[in-house]
Parts: sequence; C-alpha cells; structure tokens
Amino acid sequence: MKEFLFTVLRKLRVLWSGRSPSLHQINPSGTLQMKGRLEVMKISGKSVQASEQLDITEQVVAVVRRDHITAIRVADSSSQSLAANILDDGSVDYLIQGRSRKNEEGNLEVCKILLDRLNQEGGCWRDLRNVAEEGAREERGVDCEARDDTEVLAIQVTRAEREGNVWKRLAQTSETSAKLSAEEAADSLRNAIDKKARKTPLAQRAEIILALDATETVSHTFEPVLRSFAERHGSWARSLNFRGMWIIGPNVSLTSRLDR
Repeated sequence: MKEFLFTVLRKLRVLWSGRSPSLHQINPSGTLQMKGRLEVMKISGKSVQASEQLDITEQVVAVVRRDHITAIRVADSSSQSLAANILDDGSVDYLIQGRSRKNEEGNLEVCKILLDRLNQEGGCWRDLRNVAEEGAREERGVDCEARDDTEVLAIQVTRAEREGNVWKRLAQTSETSAKLSAEEAADSLRNAIDKKARKTPLAQRAEIILALDATETVSHTFEPVLRSFAERHGSWARSLNFRGMWIIGPNVSLTSRLDR
C-alpha cells in the first residue's frame, strides 16, 4: 500500500504547475479500502497520514499543511483535476483542468460538504435534497434543503468566483487558472455574496444559508483569503443577516463560516 501511495503522489506532479513536489514517508493509520476518497495531508513536523476508508478510483486529494493548509491537489477520475497554492509572496493561485460543470451541477455535493461541516459542530442535519427543480429557486432562492428533528435548513448555492471569463475559458479549453492577491480573492467572495444578497429580500435572508462554492477555486478557501475577508468585509457580511454564510471547499477541512 505504501508503494501505491507513492505512485499516486508521483502522478500528481502534473498538477504542480511544473514544480515537482517533495515526497514524504507515508504511515497509514487506519484502514485503507477501495471505496470513498483518498486524502493525504502533510502536517509540519509529522509524517503524511491517511486515516479514512478511501477510494482511490474516484478521487485523490493531497494536502500540504504548516500552521494552516498551504496547498492542495485533487485528482478526480470522473471529470476534473485541481490545484491551488499559497505562494511565497502571500498571493494564491489555482488551476482547474477538465470538464466544465454545467448550470447547477454539483450543488448537491456542495451542500453535502456543508452539512458534514455543520454536523461536526453538533448539528443533526439529514435528508438532503435538491429542491431547485421543484420551483423553490424562483420562489425563495433555495437550491437544497435538509432537516433535523425540528426544522428545515434552506441552502442557496453560488460560485465563490463569479468572473465569467474563468468559466468561459474552462468550457472552451478544458483549463483555466489565475493568480490573485489574498485581497483580490477576498473581494471576489464579497462580489459573489453581494450579487446574491441583491436578489434575496431581507425577510428571506434569515431563513437561508448562503453557500459559496469553492470546490473548484480552492484558493479562495485558504487562510490568508479568509483573514482578509474577515478584516475588510466581515462586518458588512454580518449586516446582510443571512442565517449563515459559508465558503465550501472540496472537504470539511476547507469549509469555513464567513459571517462570524
């Protein structure tokens, strides 16, 4: 199994923008099975650990940590490969290769990651369903709903990066990338939130969690971007009075609340 994981990491080199990653000793802790998803993380001063039941046929995720996550690589056999970094000058970059998602494709998976994160904090949300096709989008601006024993959770999804040329390039060439300062990426988050807030009546916001989909533009979930957003846009975000405002990365570790 160790030899296999080294092979996986070597194959991920194509996602490192021409830079070969360092390969570290891997000490699996837990059971590795051929289902689910494989996540490999580097924590400063420690060996790489894999600790879930995983499926290497679907997706491979390599994460590098120091005091926070500084880089991520995702290899998905079904559609896309992703890369994102915090660079030495404090800026961030991302690379998306593969098929462009269409319209609302992926919203259910985004909401599932959000529910996993909320349940980590003590929630008991379940029975997630896509309600956009039932007309709820037009009536209430809702994409997905979940419930617990007492109430319904309404979720509205929007991409964290709303720059149209990003997605146009991906659709036309199967590849798109960008380098941004932390401030520019934080401003992209504000722009995405503002566009949704303008279309959502104030009375409805208190019932809706706004989920910013950064499962592709993972750079927008990194700590310098979140810090810049909190410092410069946090008060504004809270004043919009959504039930909650979250940025959703490809896993719960890269999913954070923006309006605290």
